[in-house]
Order: sequence, then structure tokens, then C-alpha cells
Amino acid sequence: MKRNNYIGYLMMAAAVLTATSCTDFDDYNEVPSTASDTPTAGKTLWQTISQRQDLGNFITLMKRTGYHETLDQLNAYTVWAPLDGKFDASRYEAMSDSMLREQFVKNHIAKFNFTATGEVNERIRMLNGKYHQFEGNGDYRYAGVSLGESNVPCSNGTLHLINGEVPFYPNLYEYLSVAKGVDMLVEYFKKYEKTELNLQESEKGPMVNGMQTYVDSVLITSNELLTRNRLNADLVNEDSSYTFLMPTDNAYEKMYNSVRNCYKYLSNTTIQDIDKLEQPYSASRQGDNERNVFKKTSDEINPVYQADSIARLNLVSHLIYNNRDTMNMSIVSRPIQEGDTLQSTRGGLFSNPQEMLNDYLVGEPVQMSNGWARIVDSLAFKPWELYNPELVYMPTTHMGKSFLSRPIRVPVADSTAQELFGPEATDFTAIVYTPTDEFCVPNLFMKLPNVRSATYNFYCVVLPASLGAEQTTKPTPLNFDLSYCGAGGLTNYHFSSSSAENPNILDINTSFISANINKVDTIYLGQFTFPFCYEGLGREFYPSINITCPLMYSDSLFEPLYNQYSTEMRIYAIILRPVEKDEYEAKNQ
Repeated sequence: MKRNNYIGYLMMAAAVLTATSCTDFDDYNEVPSTASDTPTAGKTLWQTISQRQDLGNFITLMKRTGYHETLDQLNAYTVWAPLDGKFDASRYEAMSDSMLREQFVKNHIAKFNFTATGEVNERIRMLNGKYHQFEGNGDYRYAGVSLGESNVPCSNGTLHLINGEVPFYPNLYEYLSVAKGVDMLVEYFKKYEKTELNLQESEKGPMVNGMQTYVDSVLITSNELLTRNRLNADLVNEDSSYTFLMPTDNAYEKMYNSVRNCYKYLSNTTIQDIDKLEQPYSASRQGDNERNVFKKTSDEINPVYQADSIARLNLVSHLIYNNRDTMNMSIVSRPIQEGDTLQSTRGGLFSNPQEMLNDYLVGEPVQMSNGWARIVDSLAFKPWELYNPELVYMPTTHMGKSFLSRPIRVPVADSTAQELFGPEATDFTAIVYTPTDEFCVPNLFMKLPNVRSATYNFYCVVLPASLGAEQTTKPTPLNFDLSYCGAGGLTNYHFSSSSAENPNILDINTSFISANINKVDTIYLGQFTFPFCYEGLGREFYPSINITCPLMYSDSLFEPLYNQYSTEMRIYAIILRPVEKDEYEAKNQ
């Protein structure tokens, strides 16, 4: 494929992005004095190598890349040269010059002196930026390859002869350019890639017609997707360790279609601007449904482009996992255990690591220089953990306006807080809404930002009467009306008793819903499908829900209910739960 031609340049870029300045090691850049009776002591590395009869293949490959001149210079280097007959030289002879340089030549040379003396256990950075382990005590190995001859002193460094080649592993970003069957993933990443020449790190050649040439042009590759505010994954960094889930084209397309279905947009989305609403109801029931409805319409967008862009970003946002994250121990440190959770570099939490990592794995995990690539034929994300989350809205943070009521902050007992938030929750407060007088119709408007074009089960969390300001023993009848944008513009939907299926229903001209006053009660309101998405439009564009307590003491219609119901609203939260999540949990209880 054409994109494979870039791998050499990306490998050079990786070396630069993880480079350490030579000035940090000035004290170690001189070659230690060597006994005068050592024949090679007065010769450079290249002079010594070029006279060896057992390094013919290595010599040929070095000359082809021009690195024989580098080893003739004064700076100190250590070379691990593979002996003839111990590696497949023909494989490297078939490579392009740039690939040969990065995958072989610079993978066998390191700056400064590293000798095999006494106990050795060092992680050494090669000229191509890769790291290899030099270890042993009398019997030494480099990158797992045994030394045939060690510590050949030269005037500008040390030569070791090894029984094989140093293995080359691309980093995870480099692997994107050579991985098979993941073209759709690669195409998306490459859209955000930028490659520039690094003049400071490039090795200068002669001046030609007044222009500086370079013997070794080092390129820096960056990618906007990998930045901290996007995927937060430095896949080029050789000193990092990640696991990258790479979906095949089939897996990519299947997941894209699922995500894309949750991101349907209109060219212009109209909402009820509840920040500008005026008093919605009068004290008298006559004409009380007439109110000023302020509308706000978004700027025009391209709905196809918007949906495609957000769907693709959602798809790739949680494919990368830091192997050093303590939550990800099951990836590399130990077998997967029940209850394990993976955490992506963007902080996404995923509860099915076995299914995600292993059940759809194509072949074996592929080792990289900075982690592992796992090519999978299905992305086993649960929709509510990836792109269609459960949404929780609280009056304290999502209230647009309340009318004809007094918001009163009340303390929440530790036992109730723990029921709501977990065993460690303490010192919480909530807001309850009491009518300003007995002739009012209390109203609470809440914004519902970030809703997708999906089907949700609606729930309302109601606090017990013991937390109310009135300290009543009566339940409160509640009405729930949704305002959203449909194909024809602003539309309303009323959650009725037929949709609520709640036994505590009143039916006087309209359907009311009430909650158990003796506990924190999560009441089911009904199911609703939003035809269009609001996520990605900004927090200024949202559907909204109007919660009312229409029990008016001034109306004789409600007189039979005066002694049965309260008008205080103790709304703690509105929850929108994707139906897939409810169905999954019901099935796996």
C-alpha cells in the first residue's frame, strides 16, 4: 500500500520525539583510555569493523546507509554488530535505505560507551530511539541476543559482536502504517498527522549551490488526535507502554453505524429558551396554560458532516489503554478477574475486559516497542459505556427556572445520602420547592443537555417527606412535560399514567404521578425516543422538562384531594437511562 512508504520517516520521527539531549551526557562522551597493547585501541570503530572478516554483511549494510562515516568520527559510540551467518542479511538488503537505516543500522548503535564488565543491567537507548536491555554477569546478552565477543576497544567507542540481530519493534504509532486490515482506522488517524523536518537533529551534509544538505534527515511526526485534550496517548514515545485496540475494517464499520445512529442532527435545532421564560401560570386556572414561550435556534450546521465527525471521534476515543495504569493490570500483569474494569487514556471505564481484549482477537497480540497492538474483529463496547451514556440531571446544576415556589436547601441525612451516593457519602444537602402560597401552581424547569438521538427510560428521583420543609406526611402529585425539537420544530410530550405504569396515579382531567413519601423513591415516568441529537451543539441547546404540582387549593375541582396530597416538590434528580442498559441489567440480574 502507498502509505507503507512512510514507515521509515515515522521511525525517524519516533527517535527524535523521545530523544535526550547529548549535552546531558557531556561527561560520558569521551572514550576511556585503553591499554596501549590492545591492537584496536588507536583505531576508530569503523576502521576496526572494516577489517573484520566475520562482519562482511554488517559492513555492506553500513556503507549503503553512509553510517560508516559516522563511526569514523570522534564522538563515542557503542556498536553491537551481528556476526555473519547469525542473521538474515538478505531481508535487510531488500529494504529501502530509510527503512534499513532505522530498523537495522541505528538499531545496533548507541551513543556513549557501554562495556560488559561485572554485573550489567542497563536499559540503553539506540540511535533510532528504541530501548534495549543490556544484562548479564560474565555471560552477557543484549536485547536477548548473546555476545560472541565483547569489549573490543576503539578510539571512539566500544564494539561488541553478537550472535544475531537486535530485534526491531515499531512503536504503536509506526505500526499504524504497516498493520493489515485496519485501513479505516489508519485513514482517520492520518487526517490529523503532520510531519516536519527537524533541522537541529538532522545530520548535516555538504553545502550544494549555497544550500545545506543533510546526510540523515530526521523528521518529527505529530498527531492532533494524540494530544492531552483528545486521546491523551503519546504513542510515539518509546518510553511509554500502551495497549491499542485496532478494529478491522469490518469491526470499524459496524461500530461506526451503531454510533452514527445516536448522532442524527437537524440543520437548525430549536429549543425552548427557559432562561427567558416569564411567569408561566397565573393564580387562576382560567387561561393558566397560556404563557410566553421563548424559542432559540442554533446556527445552521451540516448535519451529515456533524454526525460523521462526532461518530468517528467517539469510536476512536477509547481504543487506547495505558498499561501502567493500576486499573489496567489485567492487560499485561495478571489474568483477567471477575469485576475487573479497564480505563482508557481518556478516562472511560469499561466493565467487560475479557470480551473487549480477547473474545474477538485476530491472531495474537502484536508486540511493539512501547506496548501491544490487539487487532479485533469486533469492538465489544457496551453502548452506554462508550457513546450513549446514562444521563443524570439535578436541579442544583441543571435548573433553568422555578416559578411560584421557594427553593429551600435542606440537609440530607447520612443514611439517605449513602442510599443515593454510596456507603461513604456524608454531609449532603438538597433543594426542595415549596409554593409561595396555597393558590400557586409550582413549576420547575430543568435543562437536559447532551441528549443523543436514542430511546431512553425516564426516571425521577424524589426525596422522602422527612426531608421536606413542610415535614408533611402527604405525597405530592407531579406532572412531567418534555419540550424537544422534532422535524417540524419545537414539540411537547406529556408523560401520562399510561406511559408511567405507576400505581400511585391520580386522574383528574390529566394524569399525575406521585412517589412514596417514606423513602428515596425512583419513579418510572415512561419511555421516549429523541429524534435528533443535542450532543455536540453546546450546552446552550437542549431539550427541557417542566415539572409541576398542579394541585391548587383555590380550585374546587381539587377539593377532595386537599387532605390527601401536598404541593411541595422534593425533586432530587431526573435520570435518562438508555433502554439497552435497562434491558441488559434486567437480563443479567
